[in-house]
Amino acid sequence: MKTQTRNKLILLALFGLFFVPVLLAYLMNAGYLHYKPQPSKNHGDLVNPPIEMRQYSQNPLLADNNDLWKLVYVNHGPCDSDCARMLDAVYRIYLATGRHRSKVKPVVVYPQAELALPQGLANRFEKISLAEEPRAQALFDRLSRQSLGQGDGFYIVAPEGFLMMSYPKGFNPSGTIKDMNVLLKRKDG
Repeated sequence: MKTQTRNKLILLALFGLFFVPVLLAYLMNAGYLHYKPQPSKNHGDLVNPPIEMRQYSQNPLLADNNDLWKLVYVNHGPCDSDCARMLDAVYRIYLATGRHRSKVKPVVVYPQAELALPQGLANRFEKISLAEEPRAQALFDRLSRQSLGQGDGFYIVAPEGFLMMSYPKGFNPSGTIKDMNVLLKRKDG
């Protein structure tokens, strides 16, 4: 190929490199091309509007603006094998937050005065009893229909004290990890 032809091709390629994006932007803005990027997908369900927990609970871990994301598992009865599996999943989600782990707290909420957790899990969770908080208990009972059901639920509470996401029965913990990574990055950024 001649040098002159090669130089012309390089000039055309450079022209196209800068002109084509401008042309595409014009065509999209004028309405000739229709493109909508896919919105980001949450793996949990957004609680809309977010619920301000201090209206329902006096417990500082749930209600206060303490700069911690809370992974809240609500258990309605004794901690059986389903409860132990759920606690294990919540703790794994907590571990997967990696370098942000100091900003996340796993919490188990229960309606009775005391809850015995399985060996090895008891010291990994903050425990909150709702025995003296009927408004919070009624809130979680209502939200349970949207989440795990039968009085149980899994939720994310933002550092500002707002319950903002719930997860349905059979949710995939890896999806929750993705949600948490997005939330933690947005909060930092």
